[in-house]
Amino acid sequence: MNTIEENSDNPAYLVIGPFHYFYRPMAWFSRNILTFSFACLCAASAAGQEQVAGDIPSERLWQLHDSVTAAYLQFICGPLYADPYGRNEGNQFLGERGWQRADLVIGGRTCRDVPVKYDLCSDQLIYNHNHPSGNHPIALHKQRIGGFTIEGMHFVRFPAGMAGTGEAEGGFYQEIITGKAGYYVRWRKHFKPHTSRPGGDFILSRDAYVLRCDGLHRVRNRRDLAGALGDREREMRNYMRRNHLVIRLEDGSGLDDAVR
Repeated sequence: MNTIEENSDNPAYLVIGPFHYFYRPMAWFSRNILTFSFACLCAASAAGQEQVAGDIPSERLWQLHDSVTAAYLQFICGPLYADPYGRNEGNQFLGERGWQRADLVIGGRTCRDVPVKYDLCSDQLIYNHNHPSGNHPIALHKQRIGGFTIEGMHFVRFPAGMAGTGEAEGGFYQEIITGKAGYYVRWRKHFKPHTSRPGGDFILSRDAYVLRCDGLHRVRNRRDLAGALGDREREMRNYMRRNHLVIRLEDGSGLDDAVR
């Protein structure tokens, strides 16, 4: 069962189970949340996403909404996720195609053991909403997610237009090292269609960044790393020379040891 850490001392909440809450004075707002979800769904459809088997028919949206507790409304406040790639060799997700259990912070709440997939092509976290009518994959709004841990990897969200270099996209980054010079990795997948037959391949990419007080700095080689460390550049160059560290662009090998 998913668990949600919430301040149950608030008299506005009615505890009906170990992790389920109704927010009494906000019933009207819950319906507005669903209206927003439906609007997101329509926008996604207009953008060209195909509806797939298992999507929620519009006449059943209210049924889905009314059958969940207020604590779980945050998970259905988002468009339905339609897989745009179908069945190809490989997949667009982190790890295997199946659902994985994750801990995440969403809307300021810490939620544990949540069934999700991380789509590396669209940089979206997909929630598997288990309902009596079936399972409904829902794309969680990125702006509401503070971070998540999946497969032993911890990801945090940086906003678009991060101060500093301006070259980093807003999105999820794997947190490797924290501190004065944090080290983060941006994982992405790109779909490359076959030229002579249907389908295609998913190409995995890995970009490394150092986080300083002025923002994220992309690191492609030893010179980038030394420059990103600012006043510690000379120290870093000497350390890498003494330890014969070599940074390889294609897989990022050597970067982890250099930053540490």
